Amino acid sequence: MVYYTETQTVAFWVFILLAGIFVLTVFLPLCSGQVGRQQDGEGLVAALLAVFLLPLVANLLCLRTEVRQDVIYLRLGFLFPMMWRRIPLDTVVSVEAVRYRPIRDAGGWGYRYGRYDGRSCWYYTMRGNRGVYILDADNRQHIVGSQDPERLAAAIRTALVDQGLSARA
Repeated sequence: MVYYTETQTVAFWVFILLAGIFVLTVFLPLCSGQVGRQQDGEGLVAALLAVFLLPLVANLLCLRTEVRQDVIYLRLGFLFPMMWRRIPLDTVVSVEAVRYRPIRDAGGWGYRYGRYDGRSCWYYTMRGNRGVYILDADNRQHIVGSQDPERLAAAIRTALVDQGLSARA
């Protein structure tokens, strides 16, 4: 059973920026006739790197969060998962909707390791400054970014109750 699902992506302008970089590094050299000349090996290398690396980077710009029957499942990657994390519900000690400072606390968005409330913390975020703080039984802190953190926290609490577990709010 899935209690909650959310897919977050970065702002649309980031995709536009990546598309612009792709066009400049691949199609511009092709259209200008520069690719294929012996002295322009750098242009060909840049074009090949763009063809292979930019789709890989674009894939990383999506975070999917699911609260399942027994686990909080986080997946970074749109077409194929590049990183996934499972937080078992039976290890959850505390759940709370919070505001955080992504740049100051974690150095930005994405899968990060930073500090929250003076302690080490894992961050799984794509955009914004709101999320759900989760403390697990091993005393590890996690912040899961969400556009609706109250609903995500409520889904985690509901899943905990259905499993016969409890967590502090």
